[in-house]
Amino acid sequence: MDVEVVSESDDHLDFNVTRCQYAAFYKELGLADLGIRVHCNRDHAMLAGFNDELELSRSQTIMEGGACCDFRFRKRS
Repeated sequence: MDVEVVSESDDHLDFNVTRCQYAAFYKELGLADLGIRVHCNRDHAMLAGFNDELELSRSQTIMEGGACCDFRFRKRS
């Protein structure tokens, strides 16, 4: 994966994944829909399991055809 940090502070971390081998693998197999369910959709649940004081927003993923996966983590207030 190639990751580009956009912004970070004590209460947030914003980064973009600009190259994802998971997306490349599933797209090569013609299984991007499965890749979205298996890899992309688990991010929110994993975060809740690790730290329920954080929230994640993401408006696009490479797997769904976006230019990047835009991860935005925020500390809940």
